[in-house]
Amino acid sequence: LLGPAVVSLSISMFQKRQLVKENFQEVVVASSVSSALGLLGTSAMAKAVGISPSLAISLAPRCITTPLAIAVSSMLGGQPSITAGAVCVTGLLGANFGATLLTRAGYDDPVTRGLSVGAASHGLGTAAIKEEKDAFPFSAIAMATVGTLTINFSAAHRPQLKVVETLTVSFERPTSKAVQSPLRQRDFTLKAVFAEGCATDLVPGYENNNEN
Repeated sequence: LLGPAVVSLSISMFQKRQLVKENFQEVVVASSVSSALGLLGTSAMAKAVGISPSLAISLAPRCITTPLAIAVSSMLGGQPSITAGAVCVTGLLGANFGATLLTRAGYDDPVTRGLSVGAASHGLGTAAIKEEKDAFPFSAIAMATVGTLTINFSAAHRPQLKVVETLTVSFERPTSKAVQSPLRQRDFTLKAVFAEGCATDLVPGYENNNEN
């Protein structure tokens, strides 16, 4: 059903293309701000309440659709399973309470309502306001643009491995008396030490299934 759903969103946006064109600046600004605040705001709040960095990263992309959010979480070193849950909860909250809260706050402008719901609660929120004919296209646009901007923002700021200037590999034979000749690969401990003290243990391999 994803294909027909995307087509229906496209038709709705095309029908309201003149309204979208007249509010193009609002779409760009709202999407850009929502993308940045969605990531940074969630991370800052998580840090303020004492959530671990790994969990904070996993929660950061909660305002975009699940496939994109999982990609962002993996890119930044988060836990995709937690990200998927956070995205679902965010979407459900936006779908059930987003439009109501905007109405109670006095926001009746369809552009504002659509951009707010789509940017904050992605597909579920967008589906919830499908009856608002003028707001629905803006919600779909916000959902798409915020997701795209978030992916690009995350890719530009993901952790980068530094250039490795030195690499030292040491072979250490254990002092256990159980080791007898002939020596085998499993009798050695292999450890690779990279720049800045980063190290990892290596597992010896086998050649032609011959351990000697």
